[in-house]
Amino acid sequence: MTLSLDTPTLKRALDYPYDVPEAGFQLTFPADPTLSVTEQGDLTIHPCKATAVGLDGNAVHFYDFTLEIDGYETVWPNRAAFLASGSNAAPAQLKRKFTDRCSGALLTFPLWVQDHIPVFSAHFSHYGSITATLLAYQGFHARLFVNLLDPQQVQIMHQTEGNYTVQSLPSGLTQNDNGETSPEFWLHYYESQSGPLSVAGRGPSLCGPFQVEPEGLQRHSEQDLLEKARRTFCPEKDLEAFIALLLADPQARRDFERHLRREGLS
Repeated sequence: MTLSLDTPTLKRALDYPYDVPEAGFQLTFPADPTLSVTEQGDLTIHPCKATAVGLDGNAVHFYDFTLEIDGYETVWPNRAAFLASGSNAAPAQLKRKFTDRCSGALLTFPLWVQDHIPVFSAHFSHYGSITATLLAYQGFHARLFVNLLDPQQVQIMHQTEGNYTVQSLPSGLTQNDNGETSPEFWLHYYESQSGPLSVAGRGPSLCGPFQVEPEGLQRHSEQDLLEKARRTFCPEKDLEAFIALLLADPQARRDFERHLRREGLS
């Protein structure tokens, strides 16, 4: 497989987790306009009568969400709240996952999550990226994003998260941008089965543009880590050739990933 720097395939590997807006946004399928949400406002929750769906042995809870945004109240019935700590916070990735596969709207908005951070996982995706996972990390909090998904969207999302399992945490660990604690409901997220990636012997590395406080944890770009992986596994290849190998050879990805789990990247 031959790649060049301007190919969308190569950019998809290198640009992970893609552009994440500062504010929330809405996507409507099958059309895909992006609507900026400049103020989150108050978030109030009303339990929905819908039965919870079981995924990976865990219950996914659906609610009727009422949000006040820019002074206007909007209702999102029968939705599950999924935290995004990687590319699922990016409109480009959500469009890839949902366009032509569902109809209706998807709303994404920011929340601060206590004692959890977004980090790279010890996993190579089929498109050549080292992907993210949410990690419990005492004393740190992160500004992540929540996707409100209807039952069809939950099923579609789940089909795209093969290396991940559904986990849950209480919304009492979250606050909006105004510092107000969220009402009581269950948040769900995808946890990598490969665990966090250790980098340079210093433990996990923060992933993406997400704000994390306090400062002091190491942070790397996708290209930084793929270059480290290239030097570790295929020093004779350039970065494009290494990514091409990741795309073309699932067994090589699995072999490299076993090393990532045991040794991390130096």
